[in-house]
Amino acid sequence: MGRPALLETFETRATASVTDPSETDESWQAGFEAGYEQALQDMKAEQVQLSAQLVQSLNDQAFGYHEARTHLLDTLRPLFDELVGTFVPGFAREAFVPLVSAHLRKMATHLIDEPIHLRVTPELEPLFLSLVEDVGDLPVRVQSDDTLDALQAVLTTAREEAVIDLQPVLQEVGSILGAMTTTQTEYADHG
Repeated sequence: MGRPALLETFETRATASVTDPSETDESWQAGFEAGYEQALQDMKAEQVQLSAQLVQSLNDQAFGYHEARTHLLDTLRPLFDELVGTFVPGFAREAFVPLVSAHLRKMATHLIDEPIHLRVTPELEPLFLSLVEDVGDLPVRVQSDDTLDALQAVLTTAREEAVIDLQPVLQEVGSILGAMTTTQTEYADHG
């Protein structure tokens, strides 16, 4: 067996410096704290950025909603105006005579022999006269009254008086439909 080959070493014979373990722990701790602080700052910055993006997104959606609502209400406003101006009053006129007839029947069942005076506008007097003639056995006297509107009637007996007036109902329906088409910008313009 031969001798083992000796390889050249490139190490210097200088002695390696020995570091203090407490210095290593302190520098590691300082580096750790610096990294931790930097991570907290990065997280806060990212959270602020995400919050700002969320607020912007919500504002964009709110603006889109109000813009769409305003456009829809502006489109529907002529329909609601037509409802308030034509359809609702026409419906009220059609419902007025049956409503007065129902009140008249109700009063007649409670007051069998007592006469009932019905005051209506001159335009509706012939219609109610024909209705009373058709029933025949009701003691009802129909009178025209120029002070009443087309959607008003007064039923009077010796003991009670009933006033039927659909004008306030029409005004309330009109104000409700008008309020539905009022947009936020109109509120801002007026207060």
